[in-house]
Amino acid sequence: MTAPLAPYADIELALADLLAQFGTCGTETPAALQSELPYIRITRTGDAGSDRVTDRANVSIDVFAADASQAKDTAGQVRQLLIVPGAKATGHGQLDYGRLESGPALLPPTDSDNLRLCAASYTVSMRRTAQ
Repeated sequence: MTAPLAPYADIELALADLLAQFGTCGTETPAALQSELPYIRITRTGDAGSDRVTDRANVSIDVFAADASQAKDTAGQVRQLLIVPGAKATGHGQLDYGRLESGPALLPPTDSDNLRLCAASYTVSMRRTAQ
């Protein structure tokens, strides 16, 4: 009988740990969103071909900010950090690879004059945690 595989790390938590340098991060939009800007929402949206060693996830990373300039700047910083080659250590494991799939795109204004959203999609790879 083969030993069970160690679990995959939580990619959303690893990304939140890594991206916290750019703003408040989480997996859900907070009720008091405007008091936490810039806010980075990280959502795993699917699997991109995980195997026995590597979890490859599709993720949506949305940056909420007080104005268009801050939203675009923060989303650009996130993009640069994720696509630059090399592993990135987090408190939840090591991110090995990030690839931009779409965006960052500034979405049309909401009904609030003080809230803008810049959205992007990535594929992120992370190794299985050690047992």
